[in-house]
Amino acid sequence: MDQLSLPFFGIVIAISVVFLFYATRKIRRMLGLARTNSNMIKIAFSSDAEGKIKSIIGAAKFPLIFDMVIEHIGGKPDIYLSSMKKDFSKLIKSAESVISGDYKIREDDYLIFHHGGESEVIGCELERDEALSMDFGSIDLSKVNEIGEGAAIRMVFISGKKVPVHMFFSAPSQFQLREIIEGATAPFKGKGCKVLKNKEAVLRDFNSPDFINRTSR
Repeated sequence: MDQLSLPFFGIVIAISVVFLFYATRKIRRMLGLARTNSNMIKIAFSSDAEGKIKSIIGAAKFPLIFDMVIEHIGGKPDIYLSSMKKDFSKLIKSAESVISGDYKIREDDYLIFHHGGESEVIGCELERDEALSMDFGSIDLSKVNEIGEGAAIRMVFISGKKVPVHMFFSAPSQFQLREIIEGATAPFKGKGCKVLKNKEAVLRDFNSPDFINRTSR
């Protein structure tokens, strides 16, 4: 083997290693085996819990995601608070001091919103104080009461930044979809919300464990 072959052989090996790394990571993500970079806690929503949830968000010095989701037909919405893994112990400590263990840890599972049939994604931005002063209870998700219907509201809280809001809706028909959207978006009237055209990409992000990392950069 001549002297020129050794550097070339080394370059080929390096390229092959990089290719295998990214190919393996993509396959693991496709199969749902990718390691998550963030964790979440689940809190049953109530008027009593709302103030406590806002207290946790307001005190957080790290990126935090707030999700309000209907997972069960005719049920009350659940709240999910998510942070990056490196901040998760801080989130748990804050939650424990405020809501005394009345929460569930949900790790490595971001499939909290399933959509089918007709769907729509609406987005806007709020000032941080505006988002924290909103009455979460006024977000009416009661129209989600049939199989195939769903709704989720996401707010991303990062210190020093506006709060992006994404609202996800699905239903078997456009009529049912419009009913759900009308009640859920009422508190956001006049906030500059609009229908997003890239809804499939936004929905993929919603159930991605890497979402909070990309958002907080």
